Amino acid sequence: MSSSPGAAIAIEQASTQHQIIEEKGGPPRAVLCIPGSGKLDTAAALILAYLLRHREIGALAEEADVLSTSKIFSLDMTDTSLACVCYVGQPSITKIQDTVRRLKKKNADARILLAFFATEAMPSMRTVDATVAAGSFGTSLEIIIQAMSAQLGDATVTTKEVVSIR
Repeated sequence: MSSSPGAAIAIEQASTQHQIIEEKGGPPRAVLCIPGSGKLDTAAALILAYLLRHREIGALAEEADVLSTSKIFSLDMTDTSLACVCYVGQPSITKIQDTVRRLKKKNADARILLAFFATEAMPSMRTVDATVAAGSFGTSLEIIIQAMSAQLGDATVTTKEVVSIR
C-alpha cells in the first residue's frame, strides 16, 4: 500500500503536535489512542487524541506497532480508563480478537473501543468484548465522551454496542 503525500504530511504534523504536548506535560491519559497496524491507523490515532484533548479529555496517542509482540510489554496503560484502537484499514477478526485480549491482559479495568473509519467492510463483532464505533471521528468522539461522562457519573456503559454512521 503506498501512502499519499497528504497522508505523510498529516502524520508528520500530528507527530510534531504529539511531541509538543508531551513536552508541556499534557493532561492525564484517561483515553489511550492506539493505532491498529498501518501508517494511516497511526495518523487516525494521533488525530483522535488531538480532538479529545481539544475537548479537554486527557488523551495520548501511542506509537505505531505498539501492539506488536516485541512492544506490547512496554505499553503503559497506567491511569487509562479507555483504550481506543483505531483502524482505517480492514483487519481480520482474528487480529482484532488478539488485540482486545492483549489489552485486557495489560489493564483489565480499562474499557476498549474499536474505532473503524472504513465502514464498508467491517467484520462481524459479535465475538469481541469491546465497544465498536464505525464511520467517522465524530462517531468515535461521541462514544468516548459518553463513556467518560458515564464513568464520572459512576454509570455503566454497555459493551458490544455498534454505532454506525454512513
